[in-house]
Amino acid sequence: MVVAEATSFQAAPTREVGHGFIHHLERFRPQLIAVVAATILSGWAVYRYAVPALVEIAVLVTPPVVPKIMSASTIEAMDRTVFDKTKLCTERQERIREGFNAIAALSIRGQAGYTLNFRTGRIIGPNAFALPDGTLVVTDELIELAGDDTEVTVGVLAHEIGHVELEHSLRQIYRAAGVAGLIMMIGGDIGSGTEDLLVQGAGLLSLSYSRGAESAADRHSVELMQKAGRDPVAIARFFDLIEEKLDDHGETSILSTHPGTPERRKAILDYAAELRAKAQ
Repeated sequence: MVVAEATSFQAAPTREVGHGFIHHLERFRPQLIAVVAATILSGWAVYRYAVPALVEIAVLVTPPVVPKIMSASTIEAMDRTVFDKTKLCTERQERIREGFNAIAALSIRGQAGYTLNFRTGRIIGPNAFALPDGTLVVTDELIELAGDDTEVTVGVLAHEIGHVELEHSLRQIYRAAGVAGLIMMIGGDIGSGTEDLLVQGAGLLSLSYSRGAESAADRHSVELMQKAGRDPVAIARFFDLIEEKLDDHGETSILSTHPGTPERRKAILDYAAELRAKAQ
């Protein structure tokens, strides 16, 4: 009797496991594959078509105060967490500012549409970037990289003016916010911590640009510098410095989203030659 009970007790789990597995297979529905596939396809379609369309609409209807608010909060946050005050002497700042004012005056927004700021970049090193309202930042490290060649620094700033005038900064911010929203829409309630991470990541993403945007800003630098009677290929020398001093010889950057240094330099020289030929 004891033996029989033990045998029965041991056999029961085997039947239960087998029954559970079969029951799981019976409950599986091929429609689930279709639902998952449809969700993935819908997400891709929204990312590929809806987000870019909505970004363009958002750019068109954005009131001027919005870029100002975005830019003010961004520069405040970066001053608090990333930058230090510039260590450049006043004379050097004024020399660069003079060149910058000369090209800004010939831009669509005019000189009054831009504010140039000098900062020590610390962890971001040699860099320059533009915010949607025309706030530009150039780091001491980039200026030191350019050395006494002020034209290089001014050429880089002309590139950043291009990003503003072509509204790349605003588009990138809206696109990053749209991608974050898409992830949250698919993931549902993903928690405040993850939501904060996505939003902050969107802000960081807004400081980078696509291959097409970088190339367009490079051409804008050539055009603006030539219009101001300055060296139109100065920004090409900037890429020479990147290759020489930072050892960047890559044909393409990470994920091939940005033109590589040699590729960009060649495109700049070709475009400057094209403009010279047209002017003759």
